[in-house]
Amino acid sequence: MRSKRMRRRLILRFASTISSKASTEIIEQPVVKKIKIEYTRVCGLQNIGNTCFLNSALQCVINTPQFNDSFLNDSIRNQIQPKHKYVALNYWNLLKKMRNQGQGGSENPQQLKQSLSNVCNKFRGGRQEDSQEFLRQLLTSLNEDLQRVTKPSPYRELQADIKKNTLQEISDNWWNYFKGRDDSLVQDYFTGQIINKVICQCNHQSIAFDNFQDLSLAFPSSSQCTLQQMIQYYLQQEVLSQYTCVCKSTRKAIKQQQIWRLPQILVFHLKRFYYMGNRKNKINTNVIYPTQLDMRQFINESNDKSCQQTKYELYGVVKHYGDLNFGHYFAECKHPFLQKWFVFNDSSVSNLSSINCDNSAYLLFYSKL
Repeated sequence: MRSKRMRRRLILRFASTISSKASTEIIEQPVVKKIKIEYTRVCGLQNIGNTCFLNSALQCVINTPQFNDSFLNDSIRNQIQPKHKYVALNYWNLLKKMRNQGQGGSENPQQLKQSLSNVCNKFRGGRQEDSQEFLRQLLTSLNEDLQRVTKPSPYRELQADIKKNTLQEISDNWWNYFKGRDDSLVQDYFTGQIINKVICQCNHQSIAFDNFQDLSLAFPSSSQCTLQQMIQYYLQQEVLSQYTCVCKSTRKAIKQQQIWRLPQILVFHLKRFYYMGNRKNKINTNVIYPTQLDMRQFINESNDKSCQQTKYELYGVVKHYGDLNFGHYFAECKHPFLQKWFVFNDSSVSNLSSINCDNSAYLLFYSKL
């Protein structure tokens, strides 16, 4: 019945087009519309042996808006490197299974885990690992398998002379240099840029630009704080008491980093785990994070075009409950097609009625509006 209705709509549309063309002398070129991909399945991931750290981060990537369209419409096949490590291929296969037209259930991430284990020994075996470290390795491996650069530009020392160039010109130079050596779909969505400054008492400025795929935020206090306070703490100035400057003197200096380019997908890593001697401890501070975040207040000098739109929407959270010996990861994600929030606890999936900000948030995923 559906196919008959669709055929009838197409016939009527075609007849309408013919009629309109006959009544006017101007024939416009047909408009090619991008097909919107929609998959409604909500799917869990099986725990195959202490893999909640993997499942939680993976669910957030799986539910990243727009990033997965190239996988779902199969155009990704033309981007996979001939000498790939099977990470992008296995991610693609898993994603297609999780987004098929079935209902509920769960899928097994074994093949993806195996391909990542072949790349990084850390993820072999059945140990509980860190979710943020897995996320970084996943994005790194996807980036390598989907690498567009076949002949990297020659290595050279990058210059940052503010007497000869503006900061934006220096930023563009550094950005384009790295794009000439490393470029992929992952870079398109997850990579931003920060500027690092060291200002000596003699007024000389040392400048460098670095790319990032997540921002690791320390806690400003042991009491409850907001995500905005943590970002401000990350960007605050630091006084260096013993800085050796080009003026050949050891003086005080001010060190500061600023966000220069905003990525499409902005990931925050809340640094809950730390070492005290040989022991790894956890910070259980409550963090209040907004569903919508405007980064404008954190952009100081940049006039990069990526900072023209600074508003983001929360779509994924990796949470960690318990301590380091008996802890558990799970994810809360907004389904990109259903636009509804769900709790992804390994194989179990349930509706999420409201966002609960507590002391468990570990990774926050924001998409630019």
